[in-house]
Amino acid sequence: MRTAGKIWTLLGLSLLLLLQAGCRGKAKAEDWIPEKNRNLVSATAYLNERCPEMVDSDTRLDSVFLSQEGHLSFFYTLPGRESTSISSTAFYAYMMPEIIDNVRTNRDLKMHRDSSLTMVFNYSDRNGVQITRLILEPDKYK
Repeated sequence: MRTAGKIWTLLGLSLLLLLQAGCRGKAKAEDWIPEKNRNLVSATAYLNERCPEMVDSDTRLDSVFLSQEGHLSFFYTLPGRESTSISSTAFYAYMMPEIIDNVRTNRDLKMHRDSSLTMVFNYSDRNGVQITRLILEPDKYK
Protein backbone atom coordinates (compact mmCIF):
# COMPACT_ATOMS: atom_id res chain seq x y z
CA MET A 1 0.00 0.00 0.00
CA ARG A 2 1.37 3.37 -0.89
CA THR A 3 -0.84 5.70 1.08
CA ALA A 4 -3.01 5.76 4.15
CA GLY A 5 -5.92 6.69 1.88
CA LYS A 6 -5.59 3.42 0.02
CA ILE A 7 -5.46 1.54 3.30
CA TRP A 8 -8.67 3.21 4.46
CA THR A 9 -10.28 2.42 1.12
CA LEU A 10 -9.26 -1.21 1.45
CA LEU A 11 -10.43 -1.36 5.05
CA GLY A 12 -13.68 0.39 4.23
CA LEU A 13 -14.45 -2.05 1.44
CA SER A 14 -13.40 -4.99 3.58
CA LEU A 15 -15.67 -3.86 6.33
CA LEU A 16 -18.48 -3.19 3.90
CA LEU A 17 -18.04 -6.74 2.75
CA LEU A 18 -18.45 -7.86 6.32
CA LEU A 19 -21.87 -6.32 6.33
CA GLN A 20 -22.85 -8.66 3.56
CA ALA A 21 -20.91 -11.74 4.62
CA GLY A 22 -22.01 -15.35 4.47
CA CYS A 23 -20.87 -18.67 3.11
CA ARG A 24 -20.05 -19.41 -0.50
CA GLY A 25 -20.51 -22.88 -1.84
CA LYS A 26 -22.64 -24.23 1.00
CA ALA A 27 -25.80 -25.69 -0.49
CA LYS A 28 -27.68 -25.67 2.80
CA ALA A 29 -26.23 -22.95 4.92
CA GLU A 30 -29.46 -22.80 6.88
CA ASP A 31 -28.49 -26.18 8.33
CA TRP A 32 -25.56 -24.67 10.22
CA ILE A 33 -26.04 -20.90 10.33
CA PRO A 34 -28.25 -19.60 13.14
CA GLU A 35 -31.37 -17.75 12.00
CA LYS A 36 -30.01 -14.35 13.07
CA ASN A 37 -26.89 -14.78 10.87
CA ARG A 38 -28.52 -16.01 7.67
CA ASN A 39 -28.23 -12.58 6.11
CA LEU A 40 -24.46 -13.09 6.34
CA VAL A 41 -24.78 -16.17 4.16
CA SER A 42 -26.73 -14.59 1.33
CA ALA A 43 -24.58 -11.47 1.35
CA THR A 44 -21.36 -13.46 1.06
CA ALA A 45 -22.79 -15.38 -1.87
CA TYR A 46 -23.51 -12.04 -3.53
CA LEU A 47 -20.00 -10.78 -2.87
CA ASN A 48 -18.40 -13.92 -4.20
CA GLU A 49 -20.39 -13.54 -7.42
CA ARG A 50 -18.65 -10.19 -7.87
CA CYS A 51 -15.17 -11.55 -7.17
CA PRO A 52 -12.48 -11.09 -8.19
CA GLU A 53 -12.84 -7.34 -7.69
CA MET A 54 -10.23 -4.63 -7.30
CA VAL A 55 -10.78 -2.80 -4.01
CA ASP A 56 -8.07 -0.27 -4.76
CA SER A 57 -5.24 0.08 -7.25
CA ASP A 58 -3.06 -2.40 -5.32
CA THR A 59 -5.51 -4.93 -3.86
CA ARG A 60 -7.94 -7.44 -5.30
CA LEU A 61 -10.58 -9.24 -3.27
CA ASP A 62 -10.75 -12.82 -4.52
CA SER A 63 -13.32 -14.36 -2.17
CA VAL A 64 -15.04 -14.28 1.20
CA PHE A 65 -15.88 -17.33 3.30
CA LEU A 66 -17.87 -17.82 6.50
CA SER A 67 -16.96 -21.04 8.28
CA GLN A 68 -19.11 -23.10 10.59
CA GLU A 69 -16.74 -22.09 13.39
CA GLY A 70 -17.70 -18.45 12.97
CA HIS A 71 -14.59 -17.32 11.10
CA LEU A 72 -15.19 -14.79 8.38
CA SER A 73 -12.27 -15.01 5.97
CA PHE A 74 -11.31 -12.55 3.26
CA PHE A 75 -8.84 -13.58 0.56
CA TYR A 76 -6.93 -10.74 -1.07
CA THR A 77 -4.23 -10.62 -3.74
CA LEU A 78 -1.72 -7.86 -4.36
CA PRO A 79 -1.42 -8.43 -8.15
CA GLY A 80 1.42 -5.96 -8.65
CA ARG A 81 3.62 -7.29 -5.87
CA GLU A 82 5.73 -10.30 -5.06
CA SER A 83 6.06 -11.65 -1.54
CA THR A 84 9.84 -11.24 -1.69
CA SER A 85 9.40 -7.45 -1.95
CA ILE A 86 7.13 -7.20 1.10
CA SER A 87 8.04 -7.71 4.72
CA SER A 88 5.19 -9.78 6.12
CA THR A 89 6.03 -8.52 9.62
CA ALA A 90 5.91 -4.88 8.57
CA PHE A 91 2.74 -5.44 6.52
CA TYR A 92 1.07 -7.09 9.52
CA ALA A 93 2.26 -4.37 11.90
CA TYR A 94 0.86 -1.66 9.63
CA MET A 95 -2.47 -3.29 8.77
CA MET A 96 -3.56 -4.83 12.06
CA PRO A 97 -4.03 -1.60 14.07
CA GLU A 98 -5.90 -0.05 11.14
CA ILE A 99 -8.22 -3.03 10.84
CA ILE A 100 -8.86 -3.20 14.60
CA ASP A 101 -9.69 0.50 14.77
CA ASN A 102 -12.04 0.29 11.82
CA VAL A 103 -13.87 -2.75 13.18
CA ARG A 104 -14.22 -1.11 16.62
CA THR A 105 -15.49 2.23 15.39
CA ASN A 106 -17.50 1.46 12.26
CA ARG A 107 -21.16 1.60 13.30
CA ASP A 108 -22.08 -0.49 10.28
CA LEU A 109 -20.20 -3.41 11.84
CA LYS A 110 -22.22 -3.52 15.05
CA MET A 111 -23.96 -6.71 13.92
CA HIS A 112 -20.58 -8.38 13.35
CA ARG A 113 -19.20 -7.23 16.68
CA ASP A 114 -22.35 -8.52 18.38
CA SER A 115 -21.97 -11.85 16.55
CA SER A 116 -18.41 -12.21 17.88
CA LEU A 117 -17.03 -13.30 14.54
CA THR A 118 -13.35 -14.04 14.17
CA MET A 119 -12.24 -12.19 11.06
CA VAL A 120 -9.35 -13.49 9.02
CA PHE A 121 -7.65 -11.37 6.36
CA ASN A 122 -5.45 -13.39 4.00
CA TYR A 123 -3.08 -11.55 1.66
CA SER A 124 -1.17 -13.18 -1.19
CA ASP A 125 1.14 -11.90 -3.88
CA ARG A 126 0.57 -12.09 -7.63
CA ASN A 127 1.94 -15.63 -7.70
CA GLY A 128 -0.40 -16.88 -4.98
CA VAL A 129 2.32 -16.90 -2.32
CA GLN A 130 0.92 -15.90 1.05
CA ILE A 131 2.24 -12.59 2.38
CA THR A 132 0.45 -12.64 5.70
CA ARG A 133 -2.67 -13.73 7.52
CA LEU A 134 -4.23 -11.31 9.98
CA ILE A 135 -6.57 -12.88 12.53
CA LEU A 136 -8.87 -10.53 14.38
CA GLU A 137 -10.57 -12.28 17.28
CA PRO A 138 -13.54 -10.76 19.11
CA ASP A 139 -11.50 -9.92 22.20
CA LYS A 140 -9.30 -7.65 20.04
CA TYR A 141 -12.15 -5.52 18.71
CA LYS A 142 -14.70 -5.51 21.53
